[in-house]
Amino acid sequence: MSTGDALPLIALGVDHRTASLAVREALAFDEERARRFLTEDLHHLPERMVLSTCNRTEVFAVPPPGVAEPAGQLADLLGRARGLDLAAADARPSVFIGEEAVLHLLRVACGLESMVLGEAQILGQVKAAGELAESCGAAGPVLRKLLETAARAARRARAETKIGEGAVSIASAAVDLAEKVFGSLAGHSALVVGAGETGRLVAKHLHAAGIGTMRLANRTLGRAQAVAAEVAAEPFGLCGVPPGLRDSDIVVCSTSAERPILTREEVKAAMRVRRGRLLLVLDIAVPRNVDERAREIEGVLLHDIDALRSIADGNLAIRRKAVPKVEAIVEEARRAFENWRKSLAAEPTIVSLRRRFEAVREEELAKNLKRVPPEARDAARKLTESLVNRLLHEPSARLREAAGEPRRAAEAAAALADLFGLSEDDRG
Repeated sequence: MSTGDALPLIALGVDHRTASLAVREALAFDEERARRFLTEDLHHLPERMVLSTCNRTEVFAVPPPGVAEPAGQLADLLGRARGLDLAAADARPSVFIGEEAVLHLLRVACGLESMVLGEAQILGQVKAAGELAESCGAAGPVLRKLLETAARAARRARAETKIGEGAVSIASAAVDLAEKVFGSLAGHSALVVGAGETGRLVAKHLHAAGIGTMRLANRTLGRAQAVAAEVAAEPFGLCGVPPGLRDSDIVVCSTSAERPILTREEVKAAMRVRRGRLLLVLDIAVPRNVDERAREIEGVLLHDIDALRSIADGNLAIRRKAVPKVEAIVEEARRAFENWRKSLAAEPTIVSLRRRFEAVREEELAKNLKRVPPEARDAARKLTESLVNRLLHEPSARLREAAGEPRRAAEAAAALADLFGLSEDDRG
């Protein structure tokens, strides 16, 4: 790759903004399918990676220079890998080429492209995608360096800004509030009422937060059992909700019932048995699932969806204010990657120079090592290796630095070739 070459990196795929849920589901890769795609013998795509989450499926690839229509080929491969005619499905993948693809992956890793701004999980998903590509032999120097750069930028974004501050979804805000009330949830119990998508998300957040024990109630027991299996909870029907209040520290209600499923009297009866132990009730249903008069009962903290949305919106505002700082970190990372890429143009000359120095070192060792006592020969070899490394460090660094300026780089390479007798063939 010469200094004048554009970076042959392509990113192609769909996300929550560009494709419907049905299309995203159809294009999603599980690990087995991703592994099959990554291990397929594709000479025109020696480096490739699949990033597939609930909100995006994207393929990053590094085709060799000169490949005709690489984006079109990649789109065909994506559709074929998932058995989907992209045109017929009205799927229009976004395409990022060269520096745009670099910038896109950096933004994705930092959470700037997520449905939930600043989500923490995406960096782990990007790293897992890179590790899978590596294990399949589909990673190469460009992807490795880009993933390393992206991970460093994402860690900086979370450490130096508030892009990940607080909970910004209703489900995560509910658990965030529970942690503020009780501290660690490890020694506490929770009752989640409703096994729809919101209830499921709350249960997953509670499980991730290390809740001690959890029960999950739903009108349909089969659905409760299915969700409970995901989060190590005990499933039961709605008839078990009032008795369940007696032993639960946290109750989250999210059913679609049209009238309250928990009355003031039921909550009051449970509190008599609890003997003053605090009960946190989070009613995130619309219409509300809990009689609002329950908040008048001593020892009961009742919050509805508006209170939680206020918390989530406040946290989201904090994250949005962090975006310019994160974008500055992304731009710094992009420039660092671009400087690395340009430095590759200097590598043939550096390798040739090192080869010449190593030849001289080996020749001199062969002539003089017999004069050195056997017990000191290993130390002599290491000394000469260290000397060569020290001598080559400065010219190598200067040559890499010059690589970003084609004219300066050519002059530096020519000067080194003249000084050390390096032929054009030596320099690749």
